[in-house]
Amino acid sequence: MIIANNQVESLSEYRARILWDGIERPIRVLAKPGDALAGIALFQGYRVCIEFIDGGDILSEAIL
Repeated sequence: MIIANNQVESLSEYRARILWDGIERPIRVLAKPGDALAGIALFQGYRVCIEFIDGGDILSEAIL
């Protein structure tokens, strides 16, 4: 996979299910050692506020 800084990385891929906005949804999880990353596809149709600090909150609301 080509990551945000244009480097090619080998990542592990997993399937998972999450509870998102009251609905259980299947998702694909890509993992590598290090800090956690969140893809933006999950946030399509939502307004998102992220606190970019360790342990910070991610707040979202659907845009209808």
